[in-house]
Amino acid sequence: MPRLLRHLLLAAALLAPAAAHAQDAPAADGQIVVTGVRPDKAAIQSFVDATVPRLPGQDQLARFHWAICPVAAGMLPEQAAAVAKRIRSVARAAHIDVADEGCAPNLFVIVTSDKPGFLAALAKSRPEYFGGLSREQRRALADPANPVAAWHLAGAPLDAAGQPLDYDADGGFYVNRTTRPPSRIAFAARPQFAAAIVVIDARALDGLTTIQLADYAAMRTLVASDPARLGDTPAPTILRIIGAPMGSEIPLTLTSWDLGVLKSFYASDPKVSAASQRSDVRRRLASELGGEGARN
Repeated sequence: MPRLLRHLLLAAALLAPAAAHAQDAPAADGQIVVTGVRPDKAAIQSFVDATVPRLPGQDQLARFHWAICPVAAGMLPEQAAAVAKRIRSVARAAHIDVADEGCAPNLFVIVTSDKPGFLAALAKSRPEYFGGLSREQRRALADPANPVAAWHLAGAPLDAAGQPLDYDADGGFYVNRTTRPPSRIAFAARPQFAAAIVVIDARALDGLTTIQLADYAAMRTLVASDPARLGDTPAPTILRIIGAPMGSEIPLTLTSWDLGVLKSFYASDPKVSAASQRSDVRRRLASELGGEGARN
């Protein structure tokens, strides 16, 4: 991740003081809440369909293929450190590689009192950070009615061995030089995330803890989950905490369903089609939860 992006995001967030902060979390850092919903086949399928993204025009699913390095800004220093530490803990629990301390950040959690203003300033100074998004997607990110904007920056595609493809600057395309025979099952290349960014309006965090904020951000960044796709899926998930009606019951931490999806997604084969990978995630999640889908 370019150093300029790291400095720009942190500076912009700190220049827009948050109106509210996540509370310090009383729960233990490693705690995961297990909520009682029967993991039957229908529930598992609806949850995977809701949390594992369907990307238009892409027949493969992207993920972080290199170690993640989270950073948080726009809150008190001790809270920012707690959020980054918790995301590291969640990633390790899901068997996702985590970089050592002092790494170059590639996962950003920004809390600001002016989400549209922050995004407008970023788009004006560095429009290339939104280059992979359509006009409609950029407009949706800036929508003041939505307190959260989350998106990913695409990295160079990887070959079958997991190495970045060479870029032909003259032709404007990536070149896959390989001696591997073609396959009808496995793709010769696959997409990857270079970075993930979550920008959250501070007012949406009233009453939430740093653990809830971190766990929510982990789901939005590590697997590109979007709460708008949840619909009426019965599975308990940390993704519902933002905008939940006052007095409603919300998870205190990442749920076993959330952690199960993260583990299953990163354990699945990244070289196959999105449909095959999603099917693999459903099977693995059923096994994680001990549901009836594990037998199918």
